[in-house]
Amino acid sequence: MSKLNIRRLIFDPRIAGISGDMLLGALIDLGADPKKIGDALKELSSHIPDCKAIKLKAYKTSRHEISAT
Repeated sequence: MSKLNIRRLIFDPRIAGISGDMLLGALIDLGADPKKIGDALKELSSHIPDCKAIKLKAYKTSRHEISAT
């Protein structure tokens, strides 16, 4: 019997909220594949009226010793 490798992320933005780019950057920092996220966004764009494309550009940055994606 094989063990399942289950990971969970509990996310509760009710206190301060979070923007979409902050959420995607945090997910990438946690190990999500940026290509898979980009592919999912491309699929999502086909369901949004008048949306021609959604592109994801992920890069690391650092300011005043605080880093982010």
